[in-house]
Amino acid sequence: YNYTMLPDMTRQIGTCVVIKDLVYMLTHTIPENFHIQRIILMVFNNTDTNFYPESSCFDKLHLNTEVLKLHLSSDNDYIFCGSPHYPSGLMDQLNILQNNGIELVFALRCSSGLAGLTFLGKRQDEKPYTRRDIQFFTTIANQTGLALENSLHYESLIESKKQIEKMFNQVVQSEKMAALGEMATVIAHELKNPLGIIRSSAQYLTHNSQDLKTRQELL
Repeated sequence: YNYTMLPDMTRQIGTCVVIKDLVYMLTHTIPENFHIQRIILMVFNNTDTNFYPESSCFDKLHLNTEVLKLHLSSDNDYIFCGSPHYPSGLMDQLNILQNNGIELVFALRCSSGLAGLTFLGKRQDEKPYTRRDIQFFTTIANQTGLALENSLHYESLIESKKQIEKMFNQVVQSEKMAALGEMATVIAHELKNPLGIIRSSAQYLTHNSQDLKTRQELL
């Protein structure tokens, strides 16, 4: 790998505030630049767990993500799927990952804890990952965790903005309807007065047709 790309790569990741851009960089740009078969991103958002890219079908593997989270929630930055030195419960999950071409699992940490996981596929040259490779991707994962937190906050702000705009539009619409109702009342009042005069005149003309002068005036 060209490790001189690390500063530029971490800077690009750090400036991503739109989660779609961050996901594209992690699942497309990095695999292309570093010749990795694939990278899968798992994001924890409140009670939801989302996988990216969505076409990966990773959510159908029936992974016990709680086992992975438990192991990575402490000081462990990564899990090497090929290592035999893990508890049996964790090994079951790692066997599932290995069968689906995953070699490493990295923790994505933010200020509030574990924000997600990154699943690193095999190298395209089929060579094993070196210690330096792992250090490199640990740095990438650390930066990604912070960027992921920022992008989720940004997404939350955008959603809040949409809700505020929706409420504002509803208030404006209510004010418009109130103004329309007030205007209709005024118009009805203005129409009622001349219509009342016309009705009274018509009634007078019906019952008092002898007085020609008054009749002419009313007509």
